[in-house]
Amino acid sequence: MDTKYRFLLFDYWIQTILGVAILACCVTVYGIYFGVLGLIPFGAVQVLSGMIFTMLYRDKKRLFYLLSIVVFFLLWYCSYAMSYDSYSEFIEVFNAILCIIPPTLGVWYYRLTRSDYKALKKQHEEVGYKDEEILDA
Repeated sequence: MDTKYRFLLFDYWIQTILGVAILACCVTVYGIYFGVLGLIPFGAVQVLSGMIFTMLYRDKKRLFYLLSIVVFFLLWYCSYAMSYDSYSEFIEVFNAILCIIPPTLGVWYYRLTRSDYKALKKQHEEVGYKDEEILDA
């Protein structure tokens, strides 16, 4: 449990720092470009975290997240594969929807990580004293 708690702590703070940096970049008009580019490492950290938690800790919620990411990339490939001549209006609407999906998945995964971290932190604090601490008292 201690390894999972430490990894979740690290994952939570990395995502928080990257998320705050992205939001700080998006405050100005010139920084929006850097904020959008910041979504790439933010998403990479989240996907890597999801893969680690799914493989090592058998977390079903993160497996659903990874499947959502796979569906997003399949939809992105379908958008690329369709010809723009015959479905131009549909492709424009479809691409607009595809632009909304990554930030939505990012916020969803951050909230998932945050809730798991808070629950594990509370559980970790309730463990109480260790044998060495009891003997020192």
